[in-house]
Amino acid sequence: MNVCYRFGDCVLDIARRELRRGDGIVPLPGKVFECLRHLIEHRDRAIGRDELGKATFGRIDVTDAHLGQVILRARRAVGDDGQGQRMIRTIPRFGFRWAVDTQTVHEAHAVEEEGRPASPHEPDGIEIARPLSDVGSAIVAIPFPQSPSGIAARQSAAPESSRMRWWWALSAALALAAGGAVITRTATAPATASSLSIAPGSALILPIEVDGPDDAAWARLGLMAFVAERVRGAGITVVPNENTLSLLGRVGDPRPDAKRLRQAAQVDLIIEGRIVRDADAWRLSISAVDSHGIRREGEARAADLLQAARIASDRLLAALGRTAPGGDTDLDLAERMQRAEAARLANELDTARSILLAAPPAQRGSPRLRHELAQVYTRGGDFAQAMATLAPLFADVRVLADPAFHARVLCERGQVRMRQAQIAEAEQDFDAAVKLLDPERHHAELGRALTYRGVTRSGLGNFDDALADLGQARIQLLRAHDALAVARVDANLGVLELNRGRPGYALDYLRKAAPVFESFGAVQELLITRSHVLQVHLMQLQYDEAWRRSEENFAMRERARDPGQRLSIGLDRAETLIRLGRFEQARNILDDPAFDAGGAQVNERRRAWVRIEYAWRRGDLRDALRRADEILPGWSEEAWDSTRAWVVLRRQQAALALGVSPSTSPARAGSPNDAIDDLGSAVPDLLSRATERRAIGDERGADALYGQAVSLAERHGIPSEISATAAAYVPWLIERNRLAVAGALVGRVGLWADRDYECALLQLRLYHALGHRDLWYSALETTRRLAGERPIPAALTRMPGPGGNRGASVATSN
Repeated sequence: MNVCYRFGDCVLDIARRELRRGDGIVPLPGKVFECLRHLIEHRDRAIGRDELGKATFGRIDVTDAHLGQVILRARRAVGDDGQGQRMIRTIPRFGFRWAVDTQTVHEAHAVEEEGRPASPHEPDGIEIARPLSDVGSAIVAIPFPQSPSGIAARQSAAPESSRMRWWWALSAALALAAGGAVITRTATAPATASSLSIAPGSALILPIEVDGPDDAAWARLGLMAFVAERVRGAGITVVPNENTLSLLGRVGDPRPDAKRLRQAAQVDLIIEGRIVRDADAWRLSISAVDSHGIRREGEARAADLLQAARIASDRLLAALGRTAPGGDTDLDLAERMQRAEAARLANELDTARSILLAAPPAQRGSPRLRHELAQVYTRGGDFAQAMATLAPLFADVRVLADPAFHARVLCERGQVRMRQAQIAEAEQDFDAAVKLLDPERHHAELGRALTYRGVTRSGLGNFDDALADLGQARIQLLRAHDALAVARVDANLGVLELNRGRPGYALDYLRKAAPVFESFGAVQELLITRSHVLQVHLMQLQYDEAWRRSEENFAMRERARDPGQRLSIGLDRAETLIRLGRFEQARNILDDPAFDAGGAQVNERRRAWVRIEYAWRRGDLRDALRRADEILPGWSEEAWDSTRAWVVLRRQQAALALGVSPSTSPARAGSPNDAIDDLGSAVPDLLSRATERRAIGDERGADALYGQAVSLAERHGIPSEISATAAAYVPWLIERNRLAVAGALVGRVGLWADRDYECALLQLRLYHALGHRDLWYSALETTRRLAGERPIPAALTRMPGPGGNRGASVATSN
């Protein structure tokens, strides 16, 4: 019997783990579902914050900020808000209460053979059996299909309301039945897109591979059961071992691939392990791969097999953001550090922090523990706390006596400064660290210090020295056999190429690094690398590819613990939506409170730029001008920051269009013949100065500056720069009937007119001015297809007469 709760226009379906509102399904992350469920099921009383945190997160040490975010999303999902509190009412200094009349509805399941309840779905190609406690050793198998057509046919029969975005299908889930589901071939309802979902906080554990003497064969299933018990004790729902073995068909059969196993068992994590006899000890490696493809690992070596299994399991749990059964209070310092590091690398920062703060007094004074804690604060964007934690270490004689560790502390302070845009100060820290290290002894430490120094030098525009640092860093890290750190070097080489204005080269480095980060479960590095790949696609005007990268990162935004990184994910998505002309969706992202905590000043400035671009591209010139005038005072020009120059350009263009006199460009003043450098800000600087010349009637000066901008953009070879230059110059040329020059520029950007609205609009303007009706009509159709919510100027939709005379209007479909 399934239980549903009906309130207002909503239904919370417990078995399907979904919220229906009106005729649609509301995307509902797992924590929001559990929050709503607990509030509704205990609606007869107020719920304390600790109790609700335990029900939602599986633990009571939940910060008010984290719980507040879940409450915010829960209210939004059911049409409530913090002002009205019609459904979720805040109880001051206590917690929350469900406040709306709610009806409990019991729905009977469809009946299968022998009166058993039908499973809500039946994945193709996987064998699932009844629990062994019910049916002995009987296995009812589902054969693998001969083709994927069966899946497509069954999904096509699903009602439209159940067709959900793929990223939502990874988070909204059906609960995993505690005793294991029964799936047979008979009388099972067709699977729908919404039913093939994944239960968060759930796992399937495979038998452990054993490479050792014959008398250790028991460990294959014995350690499987041991690991399952540790994982279950940490609050993760685990598929019963008997069901797992039934799922695999029979013991010893080849395993189906992870995707099919995950789909059949409806779990988030697939956990597997391998035990190897290593001299007089056992070495056990355990890994968990989630539905995003992110791998987390735990490894241990011990003389006792079960001891190795316990340590490896608990290190894996730390990487998964879970506390091992028994807690963290009795750990020795080395084990505490390993678990905290595993959690930090997996971006489970709350877990890492709790492990470290649970240290007994004898461990709290350890410089290494303080350094690890500072790294956790840095990753979480709490830079003040990170600096306060590091400060005592610079006077600690134990730190000063150890050059390698002293260098690591300097590098950590440098990273904090770099994240706060204190680039010159950060370079000084990294330089001091490099000087402390011996190239023949400190391979790993020197490789990291050189990587960081190379990044700062790249940001300062010192590309030759940056390349030298990164090249040396790669050699040192290869000598240290640190594949993850080598991938960081590759990613930073990609960023360097971006800073040099060479996105094509950048893409090769970034694509090489991303799979390594994914395989190591390095979530922060993976998200940052994907963000840079997205920016490359925007620079190349490849919006479909940019959108795919945005989908990947947006689906993982909850894994980003640093508020600045969450903001970056949101701004990447908003920027892509703006380029696609999907302004309403972009505005929803920009107004989403989940992205309010912006972190460092550089993030807030980028947010301002995206809002200005949003206003400019949708035609709200006054808003673009107002926002630019608000952000520019106090925004000094930095060699590493080209964003400011684009803000100045939009400000000047909006002012000119509105008839407001543009001020002398604060980006760069001087005559049209000033020397041009190759910084990323040079093209928008030239376009800003051309706009200023137009405003004072200096057409000759404006033309010279536009020409210089075209030449420089061509030299850079970046499609987005070339397109922006043409978009500024071509309409001005057409107004002056200089159609031959305009035609040359439009021909240059014609390569991208089938995917970029601005380039398509330039073609439309030119062909309309020339009176080429066939070309004009074709360009109009292309522009309409790409317009999205952008209005096409009405004059351009009227058929031109010969020589560009205006004719009849053509009905527009956008």
